[in-house]
Amino acid sequence: MPISLHAVRAATPQEAHDFMRVRVAFLNKVKSDSRTIGLFEFWAEHIRFADMIAAVTPVLDRAAARAGLDSRAAFRERPDHSEASLFDAIPISDERALISRCLSALNNLMTSTRDERTRHAQWFIVHELYDTSVEAEVPMRAWLADDVIRIYEELAACQMWDTPFRLLVPISPRVSVPPADRRGKRSGASLEQYVHWYYRMRLAKPRASENDVANERLDAMGNPDHAPRDYRDITERPDTKAIRYGVDKVDRLLRLAVPAESVTA
Repeated sequence: MPISLHAVRAATPQEAHDFMRVRVAFLNKVKSDSRTIGLFEFWAEHIRFADMIAAVTPVLDRAAARAGLDSRAAFRERPDHSEASLFDAIPISDERALISRCLSALNNLMTSTRDERTRHAQWFIVHELYDTSVEAEVPMRAWLADDVIRIYEELAACQMWDTPFRLLVPISPRVSVPPADRRGKRSGASLEQYVHWYYRMRLAKPRASENDVANERLDAMGNPDHAPRDYRDITERPDTKAIRYGVDKVDRLLRLAVPAESVTA
């Protein structure tokens, strides 16, 4: 599922590339959060997405069987994934008409409720995920709300068509990614680990402290006897320099995105 490509205030191609990687890892965390799952369940029930999907899936299953397809997923996975291609594969005209009406109604419902869901998503991001009442503390709320909306709509589509969900963030063609051997040593595989620390400390419920995350890191490393310490030779707590660096890096990268409505000609 391609997420919309937002403008990024990146100083270098490497920074833009790091933003994309952090954004994918961050959105996967948001998607898996129990609070986000609850939000999606609320939309499915109260905006009646679930009822509409439940009504159309048996019709799609029957149409797929009559078309000689293994499952309704085959409709969506056709090389020419278009409505015309879908309807060409459905042999019975009444089913084509019914499916057309159902898909049109679902699309209209998605469109007519998008503004409402956007406002709801922004409130949710500020008050539930980041647990603050100050919107200015969450500058990523605008583009993140847009991403949350798109994730939900793709999850609903995957449920309807019985296809797997994949989260992809495209890189702008104008962003040239430097070769691996020229990337900074702080980028790469560790970016996903930084996102995990950021989420544990800034969004998770309950939130973790620097010491909590540092101790978890040491446990994951096998709790080595000579664990790194602060330069001040403090021995009663684990070193948190790497944790602070990673969390600050993720926070800075997430703030680089420019919401679509802020981009002017």
